[in-house]
Amino acid sequence: FNYPKMDPGKVEKLKHDALKLWHHSISSANIQAENGRFFALEHPVKASSWQDPGALELQNMPGVKACTFDMCQFGLKSPSGVATKKRTRIVTNSPAFVEIFDKDTKMVNADVIKPFSQLVNIFKIQNC
Repeated sequence: FNYPKMDPGKVEKLKHDALKLWHHSISSANIQAENGRFFALEHPVKASSWQDPGALELQNMPGVKACTFDMCQFGLKSPSGVATKKRTRIVTNSPAFVEIFDKDTKMVNADVIKPFSQLVNIFKIQNC
């Protein structure tokens, strides 16, 4: 959002609603972990929501890893066709997600993530 150009009241409502959803997502992730199930939360790397106390607590849980990568590695492009970085973080307790999204991974096996993105080939992660 372009907060400086928006009505301050609308900005506060948007932030309030977003934070409410973020806290629900964190709560759901905690329930998943407590019951031996997997979770994954995704947000831009610089999002202030990663500094939320609940998010910090979740990130510090045993078995949880934060993976960062550029979305252009998965083909994100601007409307004009230029590769767009959009630095992204996924916090997860899923070893499969870590294998796919960890920045040290050199290949992305799209068959593994097909249920999530409907990709059908193996893509090389490129510098972008």
